[in-house]
Amino acid sequence: MLISFFMSVIKKVGILLKDHYALAETFSEKLIPWLEKKGCEVVTKDFSKVQLVLTLGGDGTFIRGVHLLKGAPIPILGIRLGHLGFLTQVSPDEFEPILSQILSQGPQVEKRIKVKAKVHRKDQGEFNFHALNDVVFHTNGIARIASFKITLNGIYFSTVQADGVLIATPTGSTAYSFAAGGPIIEPSHPLFVITPICPKNRTNGSLVVSDQSKIELMLEDERTSVALTIDGQEFFELRADDKIEIQKSEEMAYFVKAPQTHFFETVRKKLF
Repeated sequence: MLISFFMSVIKKVGILLKDHYALAETFSEKLIPWLEKKGCEVVTKDFSKVQLVLTLGGDGTFIRGVHLLKGAPIPILGIRLGHLGFLTQVSPDEFEPILSQILSQGPQVEKRIKVKAKVHRKDQGEFNFHALNDVVFHTNGIARIASFKITLNGIYFSTVQADGVLIATPTGSTAYSFAAGGPIIEPSHPLFVITPICPKNRTNGSLVVSDQSKIELMLEDERTSVALTIDGQEFFELRADDKIEIQKSEEMAYFVKAPQTHFFETVRKKLF
């Protein structure tokens, strides 16, 4: 969904740099004085009161920025300092005209859904995780497949033997899910993709479901160690008796749409 944020003038901007990356440090030395000349206060730690967040790095840094915002309705824009950069829309040599327009007119924003994984553990309660791209259940340690029992909206669907199972949002459909054989989904569609990772039975392909679906997952083999990874940035080791629920998160992400950028053109350039 494309929306506009009507702000008279953006006055407070947060900047998040890729850790230990000299190019991001160097570029920030150019960007911060430029923003200050535009009348902006720049912060690099607490983003709770900013009007815009800029990430300097690649897609991993952008995703980290989304995690830090925790669903707050704050627009985020990535300046691409990496090689691929699917989520980071602005290159360093074009930031001035794009940011000038955003600062003076307010950004156009795309709302993106996130996915939540809830782990119920006996005697320990619940653990909640929110992902922009995907939640991935994968074998951990010695190479062997695991059995994953999948239930959809209270109805048993399948038991998949595979190296793992991932549930991706439309945003994440161009990431790990695509590499695992899943379809590409336009970001505006309210859907999730369930994709087995290296399934034993090759007929176990991807399944596309509504983002209103409640997906439940149980581990069927106590001998295999399985972990949960959130957007490739958080790791949580699972137990055989854990009950896992996956559904749409109450959090959203707010992507700034850079001028003259189009989803299918980006897909063609980056993935084909």
